[in-house]
Amino acid sequence: MVLPRPRTDGTLPPGQHSIADLSDLFVAFPATSARRQILNVALTWLVEVVRDLALGTSLVIDGSYTTGKPEPEDVDVAMLSTGADETVTLQRLQVEGVDLNLLEVFVLTTQPGFERWVRFFSTDRTGQARGVVLLAI
Repeated sequence: MVLPRPRTDGTLPPGQHSIADLSDLFVAFPATSARRQILNVALTWLVEVVRDLALGTSLVIDGSYTTGKPEPEDVDVAMLSTGADETVTLQRLQVEGVDLNLLEVFVLTTQPGFERWVRFFSTDRTGQARGVVLLAI
């Protein structure tokens, strides 16, 4: 599903916006800087590892990466795990070469825990509603 056009403040309109693959995300937030290109590679590798190793079922992608900011620091990701806890999952991701300095990954083992992160990501630091990106694995 194609993401809606970002608002004038660079964020997505409020709501949960599902995508079929990362190409939809990359169209909405193009790699206009070297930093964004690096983050895209890191995020792509994360998704490949999570899929190949069946580590998770859903991702919510957020942070300054899902804004118009040209040089986001990192990508915030919450992942619904297939059962392993956060420590084990993060260790496995690191072993597989996922750069956890570029990706701030939060691992949740329950649907309610994952939904809390979706709600948390759905507002900015000032409490204003914004959209989040959901990717089913």
